[in-house]
Amino acid sequence: MTRIIDAVLIQPGKKDNVTRPYEPQKDELLAYYGKDSTFLSFGDDGTTASIIEEGQLMQFCRYLGPGRSSMFVVDHARTPEPVKVQPRGMRLRSMAQFGQGFGTDFSPPDYGWDHKVFFLRDRWPRIESTCDGRWKFVSQWMVKDGVVIQQSLITNTSNEDVEFEHQFDDRILIRELDFVDDAHSFNKDGKKEHAGAAGPNEYGWVLVHRMSDSTEQSEKNESGESSSTWYKTPAVKRSEVKDGKEDETVIGDSDNRMNEKNADKVVVVSEDEVSSSEHRQDVSFRPEAVGLVVGFFVNGEAKKRDEILRGESYSIKPKETLAIVDGYKLVLLTSKVSDWKPLVLSAVDVDIDRFLAEEGASYRVIPTVLHNDQQMNYALRRNLEHILSVCTIPIQSGYVWDYDDTKTGDNDRTKTREPDERAVALTCGDMSGHRVVHSASL
Repeated sequence: MTRIIDAVLIQPGKKDNVTRPYEPQKDELLAYYGKDSTFLSFGDDGTTASIIEEGQLMQFCRYLGPGRSSMFVVDHARTPEPVKVQPRGMRLRSMAQFGQGFGTDFSPPDYGWDHKVFFLRDRWPRIESTCDGRWKFVSQWMVKDGVVIQQSLITNTSNEDVEFEHQFDDRILIRELDFVDDAHSFNKDGKKEHAGAAGPNEYGWVLVHRMSDSTEQSEKNESGESSSTWYKTPAVKRSEVKDGKEDETVIGDSDNRMNEKNADKVVVVSEDEVSSSEHRQDVSFRPEAVGLVVGFFVNGEAKKRDEILRGESYSIKPKETLAIVDGYKLVLLTSKVSDWKPLVLSAVDVDIDRFLAEEGASYRVIPTVLHNDQQMNYALRRNLEHILSVCTIPIQSGYVWDYDDTKTGDNDRTKTREPDERAVALTCGDMSGHRVVHSASL
């Protein structure tokens, strides 16, 4: 039986030596040099993201393996699909200019605050907003193990309570970064083809997009039939934990497309339906859907789907700090694996203070001044880091699974090479859809 544990409730920092929140050293911060509103791109090991200067997501991508490009993107529903290169680029630049994004957003109680943008270690965006005598807001971003992490720290510097409104914009689509096929059915799918639901035990939010025939055209079996059964599986059992006991509910025929109206939760298939032994013997299964997993934590405590989407008003007492952390991750899904873990993010998965501290222990500060001109110095340092962490995408031979129990056997496409043996693709970067064209050759 599948059993949901309280992993999502782990509160990091209770019994460790990590300073929370992480306080950057002066020589770790590179101040943004520019006057106009801009976008901020960052990434790590095949996962990249771009945010607006105010601290909201514009899009984020991850190399997963299937399809023509092997790259999938989460972006705003109003953003043109990847094949529309010019309109898409114009829309993204417009989002940066006018401060439009998706995901977590905050409405401060005052206007007229100071706004500064930094890159921590030339790499991770850090946005600091200050209203003198009232409050300080810090938005720190990074990527770790495929998870895009946003930490929002709101400190009340006044002698009276201050209130911040939190909203979450869920107008989101999952698409493949295919800029060649103008008839790509996966990318033509609208919001109604996406299945939104709560994660295991109602924690977090999961958005699922079934793979279309065009995405799977190179993944067909020998008979020429698509192997996808994401919406074709028979009734299965869902197991939940209620009052310490497992409760099984039978889910009806899944030929009915799942969406917010007819699906409250993501189905977690019981192990008696698909055993691990069957999973290991089957060396031919392929991804059937791509899922977006969202985790949301307030002062280390995981929040449920409804708490994320409806928004909240937070009252912060004098001299206190409210810490809110979001995690976003793209994962491959198949109905042949009974593992709920990829459908939820724990506080350990988004422990940004620990990640920054561990990275800092091995961080080697490059010379602060690469050029005497301030603008040139900024451009050199940022372009170097941008090429290394955003434009460079590691390539592997198979699919990128996040299941604990990966299959073994002949024709196994899930095997990956050691990090130092992987090939890399030098792309045009996150905002250009990771296209590989002549201009990417430097």
